[in-house]
Amino acid sequence: DTPLDVRRWQECGALGVNLSTNINRDFTAIRDIVSTGTEVSILANEACLYHCAYLRDCYNLSSHDSRRGEDLFDFYPFRYCNEVRMADTSEWLKAKMVLPQWMSIYNQQLHILSAHN
Repeated sequence: DTPLDVRRWQECGALGVNLSTNINRDFTAIRDIVSTGTEVSILANEACLYHCAYLRDCYNLSSHDSRRGEDLFDFYPFRYCNEVRMADTSEWLKAKMVLPQWMSIYNQQLHILSAHN
């Protein structure tokens, strides 16, 4: 989320970071992190609900075995998220994903940063 987070990872030996999806659309924060000089990646296909309370649960279940969440937990928490999106389709627009057609905007913003450095 912040340049301080990046510096801490650099101190651990990281050569690059994946940005928190919380800042996928915050160009000021992205520019601040890029200015640290580390390699930066964006998780573009994040379709979770905006500020979802179940995000860590989803990530943990998916990182181990996506089928286990379905089999053991009756689609928890994915079922909840899908119900919310079906009830309010604007949740798709609020998701933190970065659509392919937006990549030129991201590249332009990052180019502006490199021109000022």
